[in-house]
Amino acid sequence: MPLQSSGAINLTEISAEFGGATPDSISEYYRNGGLVPDYPANAGIPEAGAISWSDFYDGDSTVPVDLDGDVLVDITITPTRASVGYRINSSGAEQSYIGIAGSYSTINTWLNVGSASDYDCRLTVNSGDVPAGSAVGTWLGCGTTRAWTLTTTQVETFTNNCTIEIRHGTTMVVLASASVNPMTANEGEL
Repeated sequence: MPLQSSGAINLTEISAEFGGATPDSISEYYRNGGLVPDYPANAGIPEAGAISWSDFYDGDSTVPVDLDGDVLVDITITPTRASVGYRINSSGAEQSYIGIAGSYSTINTWLNVGSASDYDCRLTVNSGDVPAGSAVGTWLGCGTTRAWTLTTTQVETFTNNCTIEIRHGTTMVVLASASVNPMTANEGEL
């Protein structure tokens, strides 16, 4: 639960929110110093230098986004079509798709705090084939579902290794990243 937005804040409350060893010192609680994560809610907490109690107003240890990513498997469908897919759903679900006429399955809830429209995502191809669907290598608003697929309809293999990232749309701070691999679609013959 976030710290209050006004009034007196004490070390016990800060320690309860962010953790820490006893006895505590306010100098243990610099942002990005191990206890206080570098999330938008903590932007007022300095990373170094002078630090005061009021810097902690609205401070929050809650992880705003979380990615699983490493969920897509190699699939072979015969004789006509093979597809695999991955998407960041605007409802907050991280999803995968494997098959011909199936549907997406939720593998994780990526959105823990705020609205999907507060965040952007980017899928980067590290190696292999470029998936179809949403733009690749470009930051895209998460207020709209973003999906990428590899599909083959011939005797061939499409494969790639990707990285998915989510950042806060206003601060541009990357909050989570994960590998999406392997993302492979094989179409073979009986």
